[in-house]
Parts: sequence; C-alpha cells; structure tokens
Amino acid sequence: MLTVIGELRASVKIKGSYSRKSLKKSSILFLFIATLALTSCASPSTSESSEPTQSSEEDGVSNKQPSGTVSEANALKAGKNYLNFTAFSKKGLIEQLEFDGYSNQDATYAAEAIEVDWNEQAAKAGKNYLSFTAFSKKGLIEQLEFDGYTKEQAKYGASANGL
Repeated sequence: MLTVIGELRASVKIKGSYSRKSLKKSSILFLFIATLALTSCASPSTSESSEPTQSSEEDGVSNKQPSGTVSEANALKAGKNYLNFTAFSKKGLIEQLEFDGYSNQDATYAAEAIEVDWNEQAAKAGKNYLSFTAFSKKGLIEQLEFDGYTKEQAKYGASANGL
C-alpha cells in the first residue's frame, strides 16, 4: 500500500510541468487514494470522542473547535484534514479548499482559523519533496514559493531540511 502511495506521489510532476488545475486534480486523487488506504488499515472505532484533541507538535496543527457558520466549520474541518495528511502553504490550502467548492470567504476563514505553524508546513513540504527527488537549496526554495509559501517560509523549509 505504501508503495502505491509513493508511486502516486512520484508520478505528480513538479513546478510548471502541469497546469495548476491538473496538479490539483492529481493531488486530490492522491489524497483520496491515500485516505482510503490509511482508513482501511485503521482499526474501527465504535465511538468517537466529542472532545477536541491536540495533534502532535510534529505537524503543527491544532484542533481548535470552529465558531463560524456551518460552511466555515466545514471548510475548517476539510482544511484540518488536509493539513493532518500533508503539508500546505496558507495560500495553497485556500486554493485547494476553493477547488473543493468552498467560497473564498470560507476557505480564507479556515486557513486563518487553523492554528498552524506555516514554517513547519514548509519544512514538511520540503521533506516530502526531498524524499522523492533532489533539489538544490535555491531549487527547493523556488519550489516551495511556487507552492505558495512566503520567501521566509520557503527559506525555513530548506534550512530545516539541511540545505
């Protein structure tokens, strides 16, 4: 199963090789397949806790409860799901949520309401890229900026990965 996920991730072209729309479609397909694979491996739970839990500091995402409208709460939940699965820049998360059909207002609310360390997200994204291809420091910074990270976040992401 992890081999399938790795092959899917490696098959997604980087930077300008595909249009952003086709890259997002590929990303959604990857997320869908990986989510199915992960949920099929998880042991079934008979009850869910209504208490919010803090996710590990490793992913830098907090599970703060929503306080906005229903559509904002749904966008927030979707945003948390994405961030718990893979790294996104704030801009990239907003674009992905809009691609999923959320309004710009709901997507922006979600990205701003999620307590996330965007530097850590850049570091995770850099680690993900470096796991399947080689980058120079400059190249990784450019790739992270292309993904929507700020210059400072991209530099942090490269430095956090030893470049």
